[in-house]
Amino acid sequence: MENNFEMALGKILNTDLEKFQEQVNKVKKINVRQTIEKLEAEGKTDNTLYKSLLAIKDIDFEEYQKSLDVVKKMGLGLDKNVNQVYEQMTESEISFKKTIFISYSHKDLNYLDRLRVHLKPLAKKGLIELWDDTKIKPGGLWRHEIATALENSTIAILLISADFIASDFIVENELPPLLNKANEKGMTILCVILKPSRFEKEPNLSKFQALNPPSKPVLSMSDYEQEELWNNLSSKIEEIL
Repeated sequence: MENNFEMALGKILNTDLEKFQEQVNKVKKINVRQTIEKLEAEGKTDNTLYKSLLAIKDIDFEEYQKSLDVVKKMGLGLDKNVNQVYEQMTESEISFKKTIFISYSHKDLNYLDRLRVHLKPLAKKGLIELWDDTKIKPGGLWRHEIATALENSTIAILLISADFIASDFIVENELPPLLNKANEKGMTILCVILKPSRFEKEPNLSKFQALNPPSKPVLSMSDYEQEELWNNLSSKIEEIL
């Protein structure tokens, strides 16, 4: 029987460790199980990416990193499974971006536009993908598209105003799944207080700390203060990532 240790050494030699570390960092950012489920739902179980994802679905990346650190100290390399998934992700356009769901009232569209500007650098780096209802194409199944976006998002930004709280659609269709996901799956919810509202009297909302105090809504801020707030929000998201 061939020596298992020699077999292991044969697998981990001659790997560019720094490049491999970068690929590990990116692969572990995707939700492997969620991607597997998505591919299964789309009937794409016969492709190489699906089979490779199955091979790493049970990896504890924290423990994996410890092993990687040890091997790096030894000057060796690592098994190519994660490397292979990284390459196939690129080929198949499978994203490891964090999807951010933005919930807002259409009467506050100008604030949404400014938020997009400040988050665009993170999007250009491939770290995030922004989703709001302006992405729904004419004739699209909007309820399905919103439900899918809610399911895929790991961060939600709520642009709070009286119009937001008064919106039946937001209160009945967007907030329940967002709040449920925050409670059960640890979704990060970031609130920005745009205008005076009942935010503090709404227990489902007020339990989330707002980026700015309700006593200092964006509407009351100078242009400089508003830009500073959006910049702080961008930095906060980058920290979360």
